[in-house]
Amino acid sequence: MPVLAVRFLAIAGGAAFVLAALQVACGAPPEHDIHLPGGAPVAAVSLPVGGGFNGALTPTVSVADVRCQIYRRTVSPTCPDDASLARAYWPELQRTRDVVFVGLRTRPSCFHMNVEYLAEEHKVLFHCHHAGAWLGINPVVGAAQPADVTDVVMASTRRIAAGRLSLAREDRIEHWIIDLTSESGLGTVTIP
Repeated sequence: MPVLAVRFLAIAGGAAFVLAALQVACGAPPEHDIHLPGGAPVAAVSLPVGGGFNGALTPTVSVADVRCQIYRRTVSPTCPDDASLARAYWPELQRTRDVVFVGLRTRPSCFHMNVEYLAEEHKVLFHCHHAGAWLGINPVVGAAQPADVTDVVMASTRRIAAGRLSLAREDRIEHWIIDLTSESGLGTVTIP
């Protein structure tokens, strides 16, 4: 093989290695739902609260309870009757069965969310995740950051056995190699 061809192949191979290393260090994998071994997907929707609501909510299986919790944190320490609360928050939700309501701080930290039920632990896990590069551009110091916002997430409990159910949030940043994860408890509810 001529010397020129060997040099060309060595330079091309080195460049390919450098580009692959840059992709791993500076690139992010594609977004996708998180699925743990033994986990079953749970249908969930985020319910709009409005007004940039930011407050802690105790998990509950009662729509009346979650409406009252929001009212107490935004308007007054005493709740009006259920009909007034229903007109103020999600009037389309009349009677809810087989659901749990949780408050999740979603902005600015939760770019993508999916929910799973882990039967062995009798736990519902709210995966809050995004893909990120190991070496990224940091936000400008002093730049305005989005305000924290709490969303009310309604998750189905239709295929979940009765009893005490643990609820947890997993924060995850996915990288090409080694994800960063942390889990925090949200509370427990009793599934009738």
